[in-house]
Amino acid sequence: MTTRSLIAATALLAGCAPTSHAPEGPANARTCVVDKSSTGKYVGQPFTAQMGEALRKATGSATLRVVHPGDMVTMNMRPDRLTVRLDAQGRIDSISCG
Repeated sequence: MTTRSLIAATALLAGCAPTSHAPEGPANARTCVVDKSSTGKYVGQPFTAQMGEALRKATGSATLRVVHPGDMVTMNMRPDRLTVRLDAQGRIDSISCG
């Protein structure tokens, strides 16, 4: 086998290596937990960036995703992500993890 063939074979096999799609580092260690007794009071309220940050911290989430009506979202499960869905008036419709 020539050096060129060996390099080509190595490159080809490298493309078959498994990859991880989960976030790495501290964000992956966090888990979002929605407690209806503490987050339920926000449902129906106008959403603000400050409120989003407070919700993110209260739920232990690493990230916050705000979904407006008609937004396309991925269906991947992220235990470290808080999802806040808004209605057409910009009020919080629901709060969930994932």
